[in-house]
Amino acid sequence: MDKNYKVAICGAHSQGKTTLVNTLKQEPYLSSELKFSYNTNLTRNISKLLPINEAGNSASQYLIMSRHLEFALTPGRFILDRAALDGIAYTHYFYEKGTIDKAIMESTEKVYEMCLPFYNKIFYVAPELPLKEDGQRSINKEFFDGVVAQFNFYINHFSVSKNIIFLTGSVEERVATVINEIKKDFNK
Repeated sequence: MDKNYKVAICGAHSQGKTTLVNTLKQEPYLSSELKFSYNTNLTRNISKLLPINEAGNSASQYLIMSRHLEFALTPGRFILDRAALDGIAYTHYFYEKGTIDKAIMESTEKVYEMCLPFYNKIFYVAPELPLKEDGQRSINKEFFDGVVAQFNFYINHFSVSKNIIFLTGSVEERVATVINEIKKDFNK
């Protein structure tokens, strides 16, 4: 199996992506046997430099998409807790709200298209958990619903639907789905 293998865990904020990735880090099959590394906290790290959540702007979205491209191009086996699907969903939300300009939206679309071929598996964490205040994530329901609508748009209209694996249920159920799907590729 290819030594360059990317697993993307995508979805709206507050839906358990970080918890899922932290649990996956403890799985010996992924970390010890397959030697996966993890690129996480992309958006949280950017929040130290620029506004995110509802305050996202052209600069923050441009930087976020640049990091998605960097992570997609970095050689190795990685599990990512965000990917270009996240970036385009949030950027499109901001574009529709008029808080980012057309040039950023167009460049985001190009980066999104460039990144897609690098993801071997894209897991979408379905929006089923209540929003919780943690000091970082937004609990604004309108913002959340708008971002989820953008995820749905891109999943259904940009031919990625056949490559998306939906994750639902408990953390354990999500972990089992991720591992079983990765095993399909590595046990061929």
